[in-house]
Amino acid sequence: MKAHVFFVVMMLCLLFPGRIFAVSVAPSLIEIEAERGEEISSSFTLINPSAEPETYYFRTIKFETNAENGRPQFLPNDRENLPSWMRFESTSFTVAPHTQIAMPFTVVIPPGTPSGGYYAAILVSETPSEIVAANGASVEASVAVLVLLTVEGETERRGALLDLQSPTEGKWLTTLHGSFSFRIQNQGNVHFEPKGRLEIRDFFGRKVLVAPVNQEGGRVLPGTTRMFSASFGPQEKLNFWDTVRVQIQTFAVGPVRAVLVLDEGLQETASADFGFWMLPWQSLLVFVGLAVVAVIVPRRFRKK
Repeated sequence: MKAHVFFVVMMLCLLFPGRIFAVSVAPSLIEIEAERGEEISSSFTLINPSAEPETYYFRTIKFETNAENGRPQFLPNDRENLPSWMRFESTSFTVAPHTQIAMPFTVVIPPGTPSGGYYAAILVSETPSEIVAANGASVEASVAVLVLLTVEGETERRGALLDLQSPTEGKWLTTLHGSFSFRIQNQGNVHFEPKGRLEIRDFFGRKVLVAPVNQEGGRVLPGTTRMFSASFGPQEKLNFWDTVRVQIQTFAVGPVRAVLVLDEGLQETASADFGFWMLPWQSLLVFVGLAVVAVIVPRRFRKK
């Protein structure tokens, strides 16, 4: 296994009166490979979009994701493991107006560190960490760069597909459209990014529509369960002729099966399905009308 460090940019909407915090960081995703006992060097770009010089301060804290929506929960008083392994050349830096600079840092993984996932956030703010700690993080706006570290070795990337739900299950539809959600449980010791697709198949097993899932690149952390939501087909309201066009492009009549296939990120391919019914009466009405015209018009010409 390889060590991966992912940096996901999050803006924490914590503003206090009379002051607007202006800063951006990039990129949103960096991957680094390493071994236990190794010192990893990396950096992110700090951008000052304001018209004044700004001094930014850095501190590291741990985070976790307990909710199924995948949002991080920050633990400002917990600096065990990864937060304490991170080093900056300086805990503050002044950036000129409309300027961007690279902020280097290192991660020193202690020898003998158990394999698995370790998680931290780099908080960038305009207040020194000792003041934030004394007054509470809620008084200062911050940008958080999430760090997801996997220490290689005896790692296990194992997930389970718990369920698949859709409000369209068992219903009659006129066009192939709807939404669905599924839950993934991480039963390993490293995070992973589930990838796959929803395949819509008609009564004869013909694949009529394919919708990708987790295009946002959401991760599932060890020991957590996360819900993913997606949709298939057109979601906007269609007029009669647009409906006919869509029905012809993905034509299906009768029972239909939607099969979710997750074949990336997990140790083994996982799948689940649900069913519904299709009755594209608009296109059927057009077909019947054309058939009637095709029969009646030639007969009238023969009578003449």
